[in-house]
Amino acid sequence: MIDLSRICSSTVGSFPLTYSERNVLRVLEDLEEVGIDYPATPQLRGFIEIFLDPLVDEGFLARGSSGEYYVVKQEFESLEPPIDWFREYVIAPRFKEGFEGLRLSITGPLTLASRIAPGSGSEHGILNSMLSNKKFTLEFMGSYVSRVVEKISSLGYSVTVVDEPVLSIIVGRRRILFNYSVEELTMLIDMVLGKSTSRIRGIHVCGRIPPLLTKILLSTSEASLLDHEYCDTPENYEAYSLEELESYNKYVSVGVVSSRRPEVESVKEVYDNIVRAWEKYGSRLFFVKPDCGFMALRGFYGDEEREYMVSIRKLKVIVEALKLFEQDFLER
Repeated sequence: MIDLSRICSSTVGSFPLTYSERNVLRVLEDLEEVGIDYPATPQLRGFIEIFLDPLVDEGFLARGSSGEYYVVKQEFESLEPPIDWFREYVIAPRFKEGFEGLRLSITGPLTLASRIAPGSGSEHGILNSMLSNKKFTLEFMGSYVSRVVEKISSLGYSVTVVDEPVLSIIVGRRRILFNYSVEELTMLIDMVLGKSTSRIRGIHVCGRIPPLLTKILLSTSEASLLDHEYCDTPENYEAYSLEELESYNKYVSVGVVSSRRPEVESVKEVYDNIVRAWEKYGSRLFFVKPDCGFMALRGFYGDEEREYMVSIRKLKVIVEALKLFEQDFLER
């Protein structure tokens, strides 16, 4: 049973460690020791390659010459993704007894399509990506990610969050790239999350949330949790009012430490960020967590152990600050 009456700690996904099963286990063990309530599946591979590399193995895609983009190789068909494709997501539920619950973070169809180029195209970039092909994105990628969500969420994840960082890029103040409509994007989000067996379902979007994107996210019927960056993007405090969250029955997940800056915040700084979020959102504040995943710290020192320990220290500060907040505000 998920307790919505208290504020919980969470993570977004990635850590700056080399991918191996042993390192996935290490992260889960460390998160349990730190005391995170709802850890996301540790992503030690790129959040794009986790979900697109299997399509390379199946012959639908090929790796582009730059290595950053994928290229359409043959006509896509409907497929049933084997659970073995997603090893880290199978490992994580072994640890569910050590946490309040587990958070499933899945890269969304829009973001995946933005990293795929047409087979005939030599130019890469979002404007030349398959994101411009509505049929491909809404039908094939939407169906593919929906099946992934359905399979993995049933393994024991109490929270499912679809990560769509590209939304803050394609949705402007008044217009949406490639002529997507508000209704099309809302229906796509709901289609994917509707396949989850988790009680709590949400969406994570990085960057600044413009008013039109606010409208889209509030309008979703399946995304009850709206997860954003706030520490490095404080203007997002203006994205939603408490009245809107209550009216649409939404909760927020607020970033209280930076996931990009290697400096570890003080307990007071994080405590103040939690207080600010609580004063703004009250009972609609469900998660406090890092702004995003910690992969941005990779390579900062040229020492992945040091970079990883920065991420762990930031999480320890969140847990400590949240305990102080609960003592001061919630236990009176």
